[in-house]
Amino acid sequence: MDGKFADALRELFSSAAEHIAEDTRVLDDWILSVVKTVEHQFNERQTVRESQLYIPTPVMLKERKLTSLSADTISELFQSERTYIVISGEGGSGKTSLACQIAKWCVSRTNNKPALGHLIIPILLEEDLVIDWDNAIQSFLELVQGQIHRLTGDGSVDVEQVQGLLSKGRVLIIIDRLSEMPQTTINSLRFNLLRLPVRKLIVTSRAAEILGLDINPVIISPLLFKNETVDSFLSTYINARDLQRICNKKETRAACDKFSQLVGKHHSTVLLAKLFAELFVSTGHANDLPRGIPDLILHYANYLNRSVTDKKLKDVEVHRLLRVVGWHSLKKNFMPGAASIADLQAEFSNDPDLLDKLSYLVEPLGLVRWVKPSMTKIRFSLDPLAEYFAAMHVIEMNGEDIILWNHFLEDCAKFKMMFGTTYNFMICLYECCLDKKNDSDLWNFLISEFQRLSKPSIPTAVFDKNDLEIVFGRYYSSEMEQHPNLPPADIWTSMKKKRQQTGEPLSRQLLHAGYKIETRLANEIWSQTSMNYAKIELLERIDNCALTYLKQELVLKYSIVPILEDDGILLVMTKPLSTSAYSEVEESVKHPILEKLACFQDEFDYYVLRKLQLM
Repeated sequence: MDGKFADALRELFSSAAEHIAEDTRVLDDWILSVVKTVEHQFNERQTVRESQLYIPTPVMLKERKLTSLSADTISELFQSERTYIVISGEGGSGKTSLACQIAKWCVSRTNNKPALGHLIIPILLEEDLVIDWDNAIQSFLELVQGQIHRLTGDGSVDVEQVQGLLSKGRVLIIIDRLSEMPQTTINSLRFNLLRLPVRKLIVTSRAAEILGLDINPVIISPLLFKNETVDSFLSTYINARDLQRICNKKETRAACDKFSQLVGKHHSTVLLAKLFAELFVSTGHANDLPRGIPDLILHYANYLNRSVTDKKLKDVEVHRLLRVVGWHSLKKNFMPGAASIADLQAEFSNDPDLLDKLSYLVEPLGLVRWVKPSMTKIRFSLDPLAEYFAAMHVIEMNGEDIILWNHFLEDCAKFKMMFGTTYNFMICLYECCLDKKNDSDLWNFLISEFQRLSKPSIPTAVFDKNDLEIVFGRYYSSEMEQHPNLPPADIWTSMKKKRQQTGEPLSRQLLHAGYKIETRLANEIWSQTSMNYAKIELLERIDNCALTYLKQELVLKYSIVPILEDDGILLVMTKPLSTSAYSEVEESVKHPILEKLACFQDEFDYYVLRKLQLM
């Protein structure tokens, strides 16, 4: 009886496997029949057209430095049942270009074989995600269905077939600029992601932890250029554009030296290198190139405007429009977003031709784009351009008015503490102020302030060797050998995570040493915000029992560090809380702290400060 049952079970599994294989073959055959149309329609997307010329550059993948990303590497990553990839880096580092290149590999074939093992339909989602999160799965399937209809021209594909394509990993979802989307959208995606039938996902984001702590994605980070790598990039760019006859080796060498002087000691993004290369190949002479990054941005706008012949706007008018649009796209939280047409009309109330002028920036210049489908907002095609033009507008708007600058600096510190990712805009302000450093002492003060504010929100704490050896014990040698350049606080976080995964308890000595590290890191964060307006205070009474819990548990498990002050306890969160952590904290502390934390986190998400009043 047992033998017959086992045979029947094997036959059933064999039949099911054959059915699944047959179903997959049907899907693959259908994708093959529409792949040319998909490829053409995808390449027609404005974002994809802007990323058309892809120059391979070094990336970090799983803490390994690769000279470039290849189709074979992506194919290997896609072997997992679920593959979530976050392409993270600062504005202009090439995140979107890299995502678009992966999408092109999805539909490409080499020697009549798919580059990634099988053909995959890439779907690019931009701006805000139009999803009914109360009915997330059905709404998401309908969103993907609409995208597939547009890409394939096949309106007969139903929701069930869409679910089959997703579940078999035959659709790649790309969410571009997730970190610039509304926080409510980011939180809703985090909460629902594991429920959605998505097997392959790529998001681009300035923050690597954008998907929250419950998800463990593959992090790919495009590396910034060092001066010594500019030569190689510029030469490759010229060859890709087939412009060797225009740009001789001597001028190319001089251009590389000019670019090294332009970026100074800082590393450069792919975007700045591309803008510089584009200007260079347009002239072929290094002497005509700009000497500073703000000038590079303005020269690039002039270069695009130069080729326009019909109803051409003057360069100065183009600059004025771009500065105002840039500021309106950032002023809400100092991160690139979309500018409201209504706000722009209020700003230019005396200009009846404003909409025509904004359309000019969209086409023929291509510097900004309408936000679809409502067309009531407009945003820059490239986020760093928005930040530089916004910085120029702030400098023009505030002039040498000390009161205006004080208010602005208050906002800078406040947004840095709330969001943690505004340092790109601070760098742009710093660069733009450098041109005025000889004008008055005010500009030197602003240069120092923006240089300070451009540092990451979480500083690298300094620990001596004894601290590290006490905390890491037998982990110390292996961790330091594997990650010699990793800040100690990050190694401590990594070690905590490993202990949680293995279930190995933390010893009393380890708890004490870890508390020292977390507290020192928290104090460093707090010491950087010496200005009162940067201290976000929410008062709540707390008893001794809850305080004991904070010291023993919250620090180690959730990186919430209590710092005792004369009038209360300051809580510094050195890492964002995951969704699951809320319920754990609630179970451990029967106290309304959780409600306050959750409410504040939902709105601001990063590295928040909390003050609790002692009884």
